[in-house]
Amino acid sequence: MKPRSKREENGRAYDDAPIGLALVSAEGRFLQVNPKLCALLGYTRQQLLHTTLGAVTDPRDKQLMELNSRRLVAGEIDEFQLEPHFLRADGRQALGRFSAKVTNGDGNRSLSCVVEIDEPGERGATRAEGFVNELDAVLDEFLDGVIATDEIGRIVSFNQAAQRLFGYESGAVLGREASLLIAGPSQEEFTTYLAAWATPDRETVPPSGSRELWARRKDGSNFPIELRVTRMVLGGESCLVAILRDISEQRAQTEALEYKTLHDALTSLPNRTLLNDRLNQAILTGSRQRKMAAVLIMDVNDFKEVNDTHGHYVGDRLLQQIAIRLEGLLRSSDTVARLGGDEFAILPGLGMGGEDGATTAQKVLRVLEQPFSIDGQALRITASIGIALFPMHGRDAASLLRHADEAMYVAKRARSGFALYAPQQDGGRPGDRLLAGELRHAITHDQMVLHFQPTIDLHLGKTIGVEALVRWQHPERGLMPPRSFIPAAEEMGLIKPLTQWVINRALKQSRTWAGAGLDIDVAVNLSSRSLLDSDLPGMTRKLLKIWGLHPARLMVDIPESSVVAAPMIKTATQLGAMGIGLAVDDFGAGVSSLEHLSRLPVRELKIDASRIAAMPDHGGDSAIRPIVDLGHRMGLKMVAKGVEDQDTLDRLPGLGCDSAQGFHICPPLVASDLAPWLRQSAWGLAEQNPHRDMP
Repeated sequence: MKPRSKREENGRAYDDAPIGLALVSAEGRFLQVNPKLCALLGYTRQQLLHTTLGAVTDPRDKQLMELNSRRLVAGEIDEFQLEPHFLRADGRQALGRFSAKVTNGDGNRSLSCVVEIDEPGERGATRAEGFVNELDAVLDEFLDGVIATDEIGRIVSFNQAAQRLFGYESGAVLGREASLLIAGPSQEEFTTYLAAWATPDRETVPPSGSRELWARRKDGSNFPIELRVTRMVLGGESCLVAILRDISEQRAQTEALEYKTLHDALTSLPNRTLLNDRLNQAILTGSRQRKMAAVLIMDVNDFKEVNDTHGHYVGDRLLQQIAIRLEGLLRSSDTVARLGGDEFAILPGLGMGGEDGATTAQKVLRVLEQPFSIDGQALRITASIGIALFPMHGRDAASLLRHADEAMYVAKRARSGFALYAPQQDGGRPGDRLLAGELRHAITHDQMVLHFQPTIDLHLGKTIGVEALVRWQHPERGLMPPRSFIPAAEEMGLIKPLTQWVINRALKQSRTWAGAGLDIDVAVNLSSRSLLDSDLPGMTRKLLKIWGLHPARLMVDIPESSVVAAPMIKTATQLGAMGIGLAVDDFGAGVSSLEHLSRLPVRELKIDASRIAAMPDHGGDSAIRPIVDLGHRMGLKMVAKGVEDQDTLDRLPGLGCDSAQGFHICPPLVASDLAPWLRQSAWGLAEQNPHRDMP
């Protein structure tokens, strides 16, 4: 005889269970029922499969059951139990017990239900004796490890998946404390968590539905698990059921993504994110301990000539060898980071003054004097280093890095090797102050203009929104892109009036389009300096009211670098709380971490255009997919920026991207040109925006 498969065994256990079992759709329709449930309710299987849970429940209980079912499917609660009055086929009512939890299968969410109905003679010893058997029949159907304990934490059931997970046979653990399965560092948290569920007062149960703990196998090895506990009543007995999932692979993937986010891919050095975090920590510690701190910015002189003469391969190898020398020179407590290109940063330990910074710079220059050997070629380089000190040259990371960068350019121009920042260096970039004066005039005299670039939904193939991009129509220099004047605006305190102008003009245009029958959302870009403005949320709320627009019509794109500073996070959170959509711009450039992103009510991540541009020539799918998977695990929409050709556009849906933007779809257009494009293009306006949460 052919042995039964696991699926057949599970099915038989389901049908033979001495309690009523059902699988119910998210809408309340019966999908599967066992013979016991049919007997309890007096219906045939076909009759139940053509009706709903609400139809066999007293109307007084139906509303509560439907409400809890919706909350369970939506993820607001973990499980629920009721004692409803069931309506039998013969018209009689019967008081029973009902327990439900979420089941995921084939991409759909449904409810796995246990039904008990009081019947004469079934209470008491007989049902108590069958309790463990009933429980085992139910729990062995789970693919996750499931254990059940009595109210004091002793194991009464241990399903087959748990046996495989921990390496114990069921008989070896029954009756023993469940903490046997938990690694030492997590035992106290596990015991407290389990005790909270065992407490009759359900208000003491922690609001978080799950815990991540370290478990221990029979062989003594530890592994991470996700633990979720629920309370069930089966056979008249109360028990605690813990669902345990091995998350080793998930955690390894998360840690790998975290590492990629915080480290430079070429040199494996910390990137700008990690440098910012450590610099901020140094500033906080220095403030408390009244100690100085130094930051050094280093740039390789004439590095472009290395690439032009020997090729990018040699240039990359040179950067890797520079990184190795810098790491070998400094202490383990120091941070060496690559900021991009041929630019590095060094953050020595606390207590470094100007002389100490100069000594470190001299050591770096000396170690770089020795020739580099790459594929038999001897290369010699020089470098320029700028030094800034906390608190004399700045009390925040942005100021210190900017001033170290300015000092580095002073050293480069003077060919002095290194330079310490001096306040008189401010304004050293030619023309910045003159440009700022002209910009102030331009903002108040309507010389700024907005161009709009559409974003399309990749599944609909239609436009779901536009991004507003500011330009300066300079009377002498012509149309200037943002990179030509935004730095001057930030440096000279003009970013606030410029931001207000952009938001006001974008909302005005959105109202104009709405009046013309074009229902379209608009996104604006905010700089890090804008997010430091505590007046920004109030100003934005006032402008939305002036133009009569719902906040959901506005999306703000915030730079990835802004999600690491508390004041910026606070401003962004306030905008999100108003109903304005938040998107992290240029995600994947290496300036944020999962911890920082989790602090914000972000809706979208916009993948850095350089990563999208690299797809056709450098097999960029492998670089894009982890970013998309990360965003989706966080429940976010993923937008691909910088789409320049049809091949890239065709590959994006397969990588999981939700929407896209780029010159291949449509270049930035003035408002008067965009309206005809929206009406005539195959990528024209979608009838309904699937990305908008509110009307």
